[in-house]
Amino acid sequence: MSLALASLRLGAAATALLLAPVLALQAQVNAGGAAPSWAMDWNGFRVSDLARHSMGASLSEPGSSFTVPPGTLALTREAYSSEPFATDSVLILANSGRIADSAEVERILQLTYAIDQRNLLIGMNLLERSAGRGDLPAMLRLVDRIARLRPEIASQLPKVLSDSEAVPFLTQVLRQNPPWAAQFWRSVPSKDPQLANFLELRRLVPAPANDAADARLLTALASTGRYNEAMSLWGNLTGRTDIGAGFSNSSLYAPIDWQLNRSGRINARLGDNGSMAAFVESGASGELARQLVALEPGQYRWSSTMTLQQGSGEVEVGLECAESAGAGRWPVGPAGQQVSWDVPQGACRFAWLVVRGSAWRSAVPLRAELTGMSFSRLGAKG
Repeated sequence: MSLALASLRLGAAATALLLAPVLALQAQVNAGGAAPSWAMDWNGFRVSDLARHSMGASLSEPGSSFTVPPGTLALTREAYSSEPFATDSVLILANSGRIADSAEVERILQLTYAIDQRNLLIGMNLLERSAGRGDLPAMLRLVDRIARLRPEIASQLPKVLSDSEAVPFLTQVLRQNPPWAAQFWRSVPSKDPQLANFLELRRLVPAPANDAADARLLTALASTGRYNEAMSLWGNLTGRTDIGAGFSNSSLYAPIDWQLNRSGRINARLGDNGSMAAFVESGASGELARQLVALEPGQYRWSSTMTLQQGSGEVEVGLECAESAGAGRWPVGPAGQQVSWDVPQGACRFAWLVVRGSAWRSAVPLRAELTGMSFSRLGAKG
C-alpha cells in the first residue's frame, strides 16, 4: 500500500490563507520552542491545522508512527482541549508515542474516523496499521471508504488480489458500482495470481463498457500466455460466436486485433476500409504489426494486395508460434500475395501473424498499402 500512501502527500498550498503564519510557526516549533501566544488565541480547528502543517510530510509518509516535536505536541494539546472535534490533533496525539497500547491507539483513531470520515490522513493511517498486521478485510473496508473520496486510490486495489480471499469482498462491493469502480477496472494487473483473480472478478461482476480497459486486459492475458482466455474474452467483446482463426482487420482489441508499431522509423496504421498503411524509414527494417491467431491442424492462407507508393523494399508476412512449447516453424512470404502454411497435428495452438517491412537499399522511406487482408483455415488435413 506504500504507493497509495505516497500518492496522498499533501501540498504545501492547501491552506494558502495561512501560509505566512504557518511558515513562522513551523520554524519555531520544529526548533523545539513553545507555540506562540498568537497561535493559542485561534480556534481549535485552526490550531490543529497549524500543528498538522508543522509536521510537514511525515503525517502522510508510509508508517504508522512518527516523531512529534515538543512544540507541535503542545500546540496539538491546545487544539484538542479547545476543540475535541479537531481530528488532525487526535491523529497526532494518538501517534505521538504517549499511548503505549497500540490497540487503544487504533480504537481512538477508529472512533475519530467515524466522526470525520473525510479525513484522509486518519484513513490512511488506519490502512497502514491494518496492512502491517495483515488484516485483509479491514484493509478492503478502508480502501473502499477512502476510494470514494479519492477514486485514484482504486488503482492500487488490484494488488490485494494476490490473496484470493479478496475476491468475495470486491465482488460484493463492485456489484454496487461504487464511484471508484471505473478506475479499478482500468487498473489491470500484469501477472498472476492477481491477474487470475482479476479475471475471475470480471466473470462475476459485469464491468462497464470501456475499450481501453478491455484492451489492457487482453494485453495482460496474452503477455502471460493465457491465450485461450484472451481469445474467449475477445469473442465475447466482439460478439463473434464462431471465432475461427480469430483474424480481424481492426486494432481496437490488440493484440488479438492488430497491434500496430507506432514508432517514428517503422509504423503502421489501419484505414477505415481495413487497409494497412506501412511506413519504413530508409535503411531500416522491423515489425509493422502483429495479431494473435488460433490454429487447428490444417492449411491456412494469407491473402492481400500491396500497392507500393514510394521507395523500394519488402513487406512480408509470417506465422510464429506463440507458445513456448510449440513446434511450429513456417517461412515468411510477400505480404502482397497469397501465402499458405501447413499446420500439422500438435504443432501449435496459438500463433502470431506478423507483418514486417524492410527498406535497407531504398534511398527514400518505403510507403506501401495493404488492402483486402485476410487469414483463414482452408480445411483440415486428411
